[in-house]
Amino acid sequence: MRLAKRRVGLDLPVTQVHLSPLLTALIVTFFWAPWHVFLWYASGANVFSPNYWLNTYIHLITASIILTWLYNRSKGNILVAGIGHAAANTIFDIITGIDMIMVHVVIYFAALGLIIIDKMWRKLPANHPAVYSKASSTT
Repeated sequence: MRLAKRRVGLDLPVTQVHLSPLLTALIVTFFWAPWHVFLWYASGANVFSPNYWLNTYIHLITASIILTWLYNRSKGNILVAGIGHAAANTIFDIITGIDMIMVHVVIYFAALGLIIIDKMWRKLPANHPAVYSKASSTT
């Protein structure tokens, strides 16, 4: 029990103990962009521009919601979320010349659909496999 109280982290299983998947996804979004800042800087992105950060967060919100949904629906399988992340990166690198505004509109509607259909504003049950289990931390 003592270990469970001390475990603090910014990961989905721990955060979803206290918050809904939707709020958890929004919190993860806040930290996702700084996590990648060196990669984006090395690729030539203007990471010192406030406009860059605004656009980045607007786009990452939907990605975070979709990846959180994938993680939760796969019963906490990080591999499924990782494959979803890699697939999205690959698709956007391979397909060129598409209307990115329309792509983002479609992705926003997809994320909104997942939020509504899966009721992501509700907390997951404590026994859900994607939620940090106090019992497994003490073993």
